[in-house]
Amino acid sequence: MKRYKHASGLAVSIVLFWAIAYLFFAYTFAEPNPIQWHGFWRFMFASVISIIPFAIIFRILK
Repeated sequence: MKRYKHASGLAVSIVLFWAIAYLFFAYTFAEPNPIQWHGFWRFMFASVISIIPFAIIFRILK
């Protein structure tokens, strides 16, 4: 249980990092609009999907 918690914590921290980076980019280089927000959610979904295998591998290696 402890190992799983650690792996999920790592995944959450990575997702948060990408979310902050994307928001910084969106607000710095362009004005927020519905298209960008749609892209943001698609980007977040893709990030979560890409992190899942790493979380599984990380848990197996631990």
